Amino acid sequence: MLYSVKGKLIHTEPGIAVVECGGVGFKCFVTMHTQRNLPKLGEEAMLFTHLLQDAHQRFRCGAQGGAGHFERAFPGAGGHGRGFRG
Repeated sequence: MLYSVKGKLIHTEPGIAVVECGGVGFKCFVTMHTQRNLPKLGEEAMLFTHLLQDAHQRFRCGAQGGAGHFERAFPGAGGHGRGFRG
């Protein structure tokens, strides 16, 4: 299980941030709150992750300590604790 992803922010679009770590780009689903606080493209970003057990296993990412924002942004996502970028 991954706890965090730290590396260069290489792509963003609404609800998504891609962080390149060791040559691998991790596509992370993020809240708008987290997205507003991301660094500029090409700068270092650190996102805390959580693997959801739903129809498609995927990572939700964000700043540490913002689980309430995530639960409101992604209702019905399994009730797992989340972290957000701080």
